[in-house]
Formats: sequence, structure tokens, C-alpha cells
Amino acid sequence: MPDLPPPDLLIGVGHGIHLPLLIARIVCGGRSVVLMKPTLPYRCFELLFVPEHDRTRRRGNVVPTHGVICPAKVDDKETDAGLILLGGPSPHFDWSNPDVGNQVERIVRESPDVNCRSATRVDPPPRICGTPFPRHGT
Repeated sequence: MPDLPPPDLLIGVGHGIHLPLLIARIVCGGRSVVLMKPTLPYRCFELLFVPEHDRTRRRGNVVPTHGVICPAKVDDKETDAGLILLGGPSPHFDWSNPDVGNQVERIVRESPDVNCRSATRVDPPPRICGTPFPRHGT
């Protein structure tokens, strides 16, 4: 293995990377930065960029973010394609299948030129997820 200097920064995103990031910091040195609300205690990391919608308490090592930190660049955009991503149960929000279903139906109805599809997490709520939405009027 080459003889490399210790890192200055270790940056991670994704729940599966939090523990490896912490271990890397302990073994290799450097400061750890997380680009999301972590699953480990906040004190385990030097700096956190946490989306405002995660409603975290203000701490000295937390920078609240608005919107996407790293926007994706898409060259070949399908202008008539839409994707509705639906989550599942959350300890932070009340989930109402009828309300969410009505909102999805409204989006589809008000976007007649868009071919909408839905995607869900592994354990979606019943009767509103995973159904391809046809074009309006078909």
C-alpha cells in the first residue's frame, strides 16, 4: 500500500456509509462531513449538511440546507415523462393513503401531457403505490 498522507476531509452520504466514515476517521484521521441527517449521533461527525425538511435541532456542527446539494445534470431529458416517488410510514409525519392518493390523482389530472409513473420504497402503503399512471384521458 502506498504511503499516503492522512486525509483532511472524509465526506459521506447514505445511511450505510456513516459507520465506515466514522471508522475511517478514527483509523486515518481527518474531519468527517455528512451530507444528510445521520443515523449515528451528531457528535460523531465534525460537520453535517442536513436538509431543512428533516427538522433537526440547531447544533454547532449542523448547516441546514435548502433543496438539492448536488443537482444531477441530465442531457437527454424526456419532456413527457414524470416520476412520482412515494415514501412509506414515517415517525415524523402522518400518512393518509386517501390524501396522498388524491394528490397523486390531481398531479396526473393536471399534467395531461406527461406520462406519469410511480415508484416506492420496499414497504409501500397498500393501494396507491407501484401503479403506472396512464396518460390523462386514456
